[in-house]
Amino acid sequence: MLLVACGGTSNDTTPNFSIKVTNTKGNVTLGQPLKISLVNKKKLEVTSTTYKIGDKAITPNTPLNDIKLGKHTITATINYDGKT
Repeated sequence: MLLVACGGTSNDTTPNFSIKVTNTKGNVTLGQPLKISLVNKKKLEVTSTTYKIGDKAITPNTPLNDIKLGKHTITATINYDGKT
C-alpha cells in the first residue's frame, strides 16, 4: 500500500492528514478487511471522508474480495473547515 498525506499552507510543511493502514505490516490478503483510518494531527473539524482504491470507493473496513493482488494507492477526499 502506498500512503500519502495532504499538506497545509505553503508556509506549513506539516501535513493536515494522513492515511494509516492498521493491518499487520500494512499487508492484506484476499477476503481480509482493509483496516484504514484517518490521522488528523491538527485536530481539524472533519465533516466527511471518502476513501478509494483506484476508482473503487471503499469503507474503512472493506474486505478485499474484488481487488487484484499487488500494490494499490489509497486516496481520501476529506471535507474539513469548509474545504476539500
